[in-house]
Amino acid sequence: MSRWIACLVIDHPDGSQTQITTGPGWTTTEGPTLRNSIYIGEERDARLTIPGWDLAGFDASKWKSAHVTDASLEPLQPLAMRPIRAEKKLSAAAVTTPKPGTYIIDFGTNFTGIPEIDLKVPAGTRLPFRYGELLNPDGS
Repeated sequence: MSRWIACLVIDHPDGSQTQITTGPGWTTTEGPTLRNSIYIGEERDARLTIPGWDLAGFDASKWKSAHVTDASLEPLQPLAMRPIRAEKKLSAAAVTTPKPGTYIIDFGTNFTGIPEIDLKVPAGTRLPFRYGELLNPDGS
């Protein structure tokens, strides 16, 4: 079980703001993200993707109410960094195969991003993605 506390601040073009905070009106369900780590990335099962969940008018009536707790959390503070936004698409600078079935895709720069990949593989195929800044001595 995870705990969340959030406050989304929307700045409107007219200078006004809207705040959306976590609370009893929130709902939850299982999704495609199975595990997430800042260091070794995310484990996802694309078969669990819920089409349209992020669009207005989505029917989330089968989702469960989020459990609200009064357990203490650290005070919520704004993120002290620029937001991560898509600025451009990057193409691979180099692709190597240090061993069969392993592909190293080098973008030639350090960046924050989300990979888009289109593969024709059977459902349930495990595709581990690892992210890093350095290669091992064997090129992996």
